[in-house]
Amino acid sequence: MGRRLALFIGNLRYKSNTGKGPFEVPTDSNGQELELPTGSGFSAWQPSVTMIYPSDPVVFYSNLNYIYNVGATYGGNRIDPGDSIGASLE
Repeated sequence: MGRRLALFIGNLRYKSNTGKGPFEVPTDSNGQELELPTGSGFSAWQPSVTMIYPSDPVVFYSNLNYIYNVGATYGGNRIDPGDSIGASLE
């Protein structure tokens, strides 16, 4: 029986700003949206690392990620949606 080693995989994801975001759709005089947004209105970068550990008869997976949302200016106002951290163990 050989020694089991954990495998680490680095990931990088980019989400572009596509469609119309919630700050780009037209509104009526009450601020009610006249169309539905088709995107988030922001681009984002998501680096992460995944660990895979084989242990017969199962395989353990874990992931740690950070999402950096790039702020944008709409109507002269700078909007920063904030960042987030995520983790999973399966």
